[in-house]
Amino acid sequence: MEDQQNEPVLQNPVVPPWHWPFLFPLNGTGLGMIGLFILCKIILGALAFVPVPLMQLVILILHVIVTAYIYWYLCLCVQVTAEGQTRAPDILQDDEGDFKDLIVRMFRLLIAAFVCFAPGLIYFIWTKKADETLWNIVAAGLFFLPMVLLSTILHDSLWGLNPILIVLSIIRTHVRYLLLVLCFCIPFGLYIALAIYSRHWGIWLTLPAEAIALYLAYVGSAMLGRFYYRNESHLDWGV
Repeated sequence: MEDQQNEPVLQNPVVPPWHWPFLFPLNGTGLGMIGLFILCKIILGALAFVPVPLMQLVILILHVIVTAYIYWYLCLCVQVTAEGQTRAPDILQDDEGDFKDLIVRMFRLLIAAFVCFAPGLIYFIWTKKADETLWNIVAAGLFFLPMVLLSTILHDSLWGLNPILIVLSIIRTHVRYLLLVLCFCIPFGLYIALAIYSRHWGIWLTLPAEAIALYLAYVGSAMLGRFYYRNESHLDWGV
């Protein structure tokens, strides 16, 4: 009887509130990473005014490196939230790999996004029409995008683009996936809009827009990872 009384009482894990992905980047590391990436953008912009031969090539290489690290960190955010973590990871870590690995991961994500929107692009190039059919195709791409990105990141391979895997995963989690699509597309759409239009604004508006865009990217990453965490048994990916 005494042994039973001394046994610890198991408690149910605390479920974070629905809005926690919007708080995910708001710790020292998350905000520090946003500040670091913005600082890199400022430095690259300043280098453009340096009258040195081949400076544009140097800027391009540095820009690719910075962008690759941003994509790597976003992938890391998805991975840690898929394991149940609710705060932006403390990094830089030792597992980012070499420069080649960073570039490969970046292009892997770009390919995943391109696969979703390639049908719309092909339709527009073929017909030169921005009609209702085009927007329906784009909407279909947006529907598949979250699962395609999540699968590609967690499998760490283009095998994650397997259409059978994607379709079966959506069917297995259909209700929750529809909710993910609705929630994910809002920060994703705002991220794209800021990334495109902020380039035409003045420097004092561009930098805050860049920071907000990165924040929204972190929020979207947290949504993807948390979706996997809550549906791991249904997805059965074995990752």
